[in-house]
Amino acid sequence: NSQPLNEIEANQLKEALVTLGRFKGMPQFNWISEITTRLESQFSLQSVNREIIHFEHNEFLKGLDFLSPIYHAITYRKVIEVEYQGFKQASPLVYIFHPQLLKQYNNRWFLIGLINESETLTNLSLDRIIGIRELNGYPYTESKEDFSELYEDVIGVSIPKGNLPQKIRIKIDKDLAPYIFSKPIHGSQRIIDKEDLIIELELHINYELISLIMSHGEGLEVLSPAELRETLIRKFEIIRNKYD
Repeated sequence: NSQPLNEIEANQLKEALVTLGRFKGMPQFNWISEITTRLESQFSLQSVNREIIHFEHNEFLKGLDFLSPIYHAITYRKVIEVEYQGFKQASPLVYIFHPQLLKQYNNRWFLIGLINESETLTNLSLDRIIGIRELNGYPYTESKEDFSELYEDVIGVSIPKGNLPQKIRIKIDKDLAPYIFSKPIHGSQRIIDKEDLIIELELHINYELISLIMSHGEGLEVLSPAELRETLIRKFEIIRNKYD
């Protein structure tokens, strides 16, 4: 309303514009470039020409072009047709899909939703989508799941059917301990033995959790449950055999 910004307000707005600028280039945020230019001009804000914050983002990842139409479909509760070919599928499949959530994990995007006439959630990797189109005449089904609660005990996006969260005890190598203590594996992590460096997590056991544990190599030893420990033993044995 023609009132000049004071110094604090101007700095806050500049900081917000710098943060928003990190989203430039992502399809659903094309409006950022336009609004940034308008705000800088209207309030005589000096542009920040150097990067001072850097988010992890792979701009070359396949499927990013689908972010915008999927975002739109979720926002306005639209049913879409998805042509999809998973890594293990010999040919593409076509799903009538009720999109519910876009979720990013490990620098990849996933679409979570319902295949038509199914109540079971399915997740599709955006980099395996071949094409999508909006469908008219299909009533949209909204999942009854609370996604914040659903993914509270999950690393990644996959939740095996019938799999309940389990208490997982892990012994940490002393050289890795400072890293794991300062950057917990999950929010449920708690130290149960400071002397022996043992932590406990409560999580669904899924592919992403197993991959994360394996990524730390000899730095972590799963003590329980036995099922997870045996799975890791088999996987490490397969890896060892490849080097014989």
